[in-house]
Amino acid sequence: MRVITTAILGVCLCSTTLLSNSADDIFQQKCSTCHTKTAPQNRADALAPPFSGVVKHVKMRYPDRDRAVAFIVDYVMHPSEEKSVCNKSKLKRFGIMPSQKGAITQHELEIVAKWMFDNFANTNKIAKKGIKMKKPFLIESTQLPHYIGLLKDRWDDKKLDLNDKQKLALKHLEKDTVTSVKQISKKIESLEIKIAHLSNNMTPYQEIMPTVKEVGQLKIEATQIHLRCLEKTRHILTKEQIALLTTKK
Repeated sequence: MRVITTAILGVCLCSTTLLSNSADDIFQQKCSTCHTKTAPQNRADALAPPFSGVVKHVKMRYPDRDRAVAFIVDYVMHPSEEKSVCNKSKLKRFGIMPSQKGAITQHELEIVAKWMFDNFANTNKIAKKGIKMKKPFLIESTQLPHYIGLLKDRWDDKKLDLNDKQKLALKHLEKDTVTSVKQISKKIESLEIKIAHLSNNMTPYQEIMPTVKEVGQLKIEATQIHLRCLEKTRHILTKEQIALLTTKK
């Protein structure tokens, strides 16, 4: 199983002694000789991949924080081409980093690995810019409405005339539905990144298909949640309200 590219935390050790256990101190004293935090202006002079690039590839394979940290710690101590998650071109250019046993402690590695995961290659960056997450449903058709979205625009519409009991029931339904769909969306996003990574690294498609099927199953689950939400909404609203809700203003 491949895991991080060359010089992940490039612990190209300085000879100075650590004065504190902060992640940035450890980086400056034990990593910065080879690694930069972000891509340098002159990439030709780079001795190892920047942390931003390293963490991007780690998160593609290990979106879970604990697994990513465990991977980084293991790779720095026991690096190999088989474990690497970076592109082959980067491995060819930088080579495999030497083991850092004796150059950095397990505790220091864990501190830096957590800091790396939390501060580089932010997987929520797109969402924070206001770009909507892809809907994870199998069926995307205007003939299959999303009542929750429609209700947000007409919550206090006098024509729709939602009563307090309906609003309370709809709020509970919205919370349950949105929470479940978001969880599935995050799983699908991680798996799709993994599929792309495997394919781009020439993995035989037969080995990728189990992950593809996993994505398909998650989309089925999301579609079931959508259909269930539609059914429950129809039980909460009257036929007249449903007709108004699905009619353009």
